[in-house]
Amino acid sequence: MSITVRDIMELNLLRDSEIISGKNGLDREVTRVNFTDCPIQFNDLEYTLALKGDLYIRSLYWVKDDEKELYDTFYFYVTSGSSCCLVTNEYLPELPKHILELTDKHNYPVIKIDSNVPYGDLIRDISELLMTEQSELFFENKLNRLLYETLSTSEILEIGKYINPLFKKEYITICLNLPGLDNRQFYSLQSDLKVQYQLRLRRYQNGGYIIFNYQERAEFDAALPGLRKLFHYYCNTYSSGISGAFENAADFQQSIRQACSSLRIGIMLKQQWTYPDDLHIYNLLMAVHDNAALKNFYTMTLAPLIQYEKRYSVDLIKTIETYLTCDGDYKKTAILLKQHENTIRFRINKAKSLLGMENSHYKFIEQVSLALKARSVEKFSVNRPPNGL
Repeated sequence: MSITVRDIMELNLLRDSEIISGKNGLDREVTRVNFTDCPIQFNDLEYTLALKGDLYIRSLYWVKDDEKELYDTFYFYVTSGSSCCLVTNEYLPELPKHILELTDKHNYPVIKIDSNVPYGDLIRDISELLMTEQSELFFENKLNRLLYETLSTSEILEIGKYINPLFKKEYITICLNLPGLDNRQFYSLQSDLKVQYQLRLRRYQNGGYIIFNYQERAEFDAALPGLRKLFHYYCNTYSSGISGAFENAADFQQSIRQACSSLRIGIMLKQQWTYPDDLHIYNLLMAVHDNAALKNFYTMTLAPLIQYEKRYSVDLIKTIETYLTCDGDYKKTAILLKQHENTIRFRINKAKSLLGMENSHYKFIEQVSLALKARSVEKFSVNRPPNGL
């Protein structure tokens, strides 16, 4: 996820700044800071040193009395693909109308900042944001190697030491999906995790990874309720995949992959916490989800139930899914679905009858449960982007 002008505007030093033009360009990507306070000669080296994505900081002192030079400067910023320009209010309290029209037309943000804002501090804070982004890209590349490559033990240990320098007695990996979380919210969550739990959240795709190191398992168990609340506070639609507990750093690749698999299953099942114990049957089904025999099995098994639903407008399959989730408890199922217990019994018996399994309760549970899981895996696999969480 790249750093944008919008992200830069969240810095404390810019909290009193004003966007005077190009408000529709706040999603422009910022790649570096370019500080210059002298006239631009388009035939000298400075022109060739300008890069797409540059963020300019200017007082405009050298062009404040030359309106043509001032216009040419902003025309250059716009046409060279720079991200935005931060202008102090010391020498030019207002920009000419035709310059504002130019930058507005091209959705080029011009941001007025107070002359008391220290240039050095501003350059430092913006550069730190950009360096963090570069670090996250480097981390993502390392993580992709763990997820998708066959590595030697020495390679696993090398990457493991980079990602998790302090292995304790045991460690658990948490893989997170945080849909809709913007950069500001993500950095706030990072900060809260660091302050409250001494945990480091590293960004990956639409979420991130946390390595929880501990001496005693009780430390992890004690932290879980607070982590749940914190994740929910920032993103109430989050999902998390948890790995098993590992002792050996050489097993780091397995821990990362296990957490990723847990998350994928959790997203598919629409649940917020998924553990390795939930994986076994789903991992097996995912490995063969495009098998024609499997698809034929779940299609034929569920067809009578789907036809009955369409004919009588009854949520038969949802009732069965809830019934299975409740371990066959009619009362719990009725409470969750807000139906009378006898209604649930009728629907389950009707499903057995439609499948010719009135006297085969175990066969009904086994086949329908497998068919529903296979169908969920098929839908998830079709809709999930390649290598996506």
